[in-house]
Order: sequence, then structure tokens, then C-alpha cells
Amino acid sequence: MGRRAPTERWVELPEPQTVSTSSASIALSKDLRKQGWQFVGPTTVHAFPQAMGLINDHVKECVIRSEAQAAREAFARPGHLTRSVAGTTVPLTRHKAVQ
Repeated sequence: MGRRAPTERWVELPEPQTVSTSSASIALSKDLRKQGWQFVGPTTVHAFPQAMGLINDHVKECVIRSEAQAAREAFARPGHLTRSVAGTTVPLTRHKAVQ
């Protein structure tokens, strides 16, 4: 399906990402509202793990999908002494905080 790009030429573009909620974000939103939270709708709750890199829901054709996945795999949680790089566990050294 062709759509017009800003230059007014016909180009083939992948369908835009349309997922803005998930069953988990809907359930968490409902639970937070029961606990008295405000402004925590399913879209807002879904956007947080997206922004943190916890989920990678870029469409398959998205040029950034592989980069996001590589960054996610290379991430080392603070306080943990290993991280996964290309499927291999790599030991990390812990540095003392400078005071």
C-alpha cells in the first residue's frame, strides 16, 4: 500500500505502529486506580516500559527494531556482576563509588 511522503512522491512505507496498550497495561492500570492513583490509563502504563526499553514492540520492518533489541540484550542491571553480550555471559567488575 503506498502512502504519500512529505515530498509528495509515492513510496512504500510499512504500516505505522498502532499498539498502545496491552493486557498487562490494562490490568496494571485498573489495579493502580483501585489504589487511588490518577492519570495512569492503559496507554500511559504501556508507554513507561516502552520508554525504559523493557519491551520492544517495534514492527518487524522498523529499522530501529534490531538496534533496540541489541541495546536491550547488552543492558546490565545495576548491582549485577554479569551481562549478556551476543548470547555469552560476560563478567563485569564492580567499582567503588568515588567520595
